[in-house]
Amino acid sequence: MVEDKPLTRLLYRICDLEDEIPAELYLAVAQILAFVFALRRPGSGIPRPGPSDLSSVTDVPTRTELRVRRSRERRAGRRESRALQSTARLDR
Repeated sequence: MVEDKPLTRLLYRICDLEDEIPAELYLAVAQILAFVFALRRPGSGIPRPGPSDLSSVTDVPTRTELRVRRSRERRAGRRESRALQSTARLDR
């Protein structure tokens, strides 16, 4: 078990279950994942991560800002998908 209370509290505050991890927190989560995956390899020597220093993470979005960002990304993805479909129809 890896305990990182500051990161856990932050993720709980801004994310819902099944949400993507905000890009601003990738590094903190990646350090924990690297440790967990290293447990599968004997003698990997990766030290157990301590609590994340989130002081460098200044622009963590709020839950509402994350929802707005995700809905914009979904809309952009749908627009891109429709554009590709119409291009494919024109190529036939």
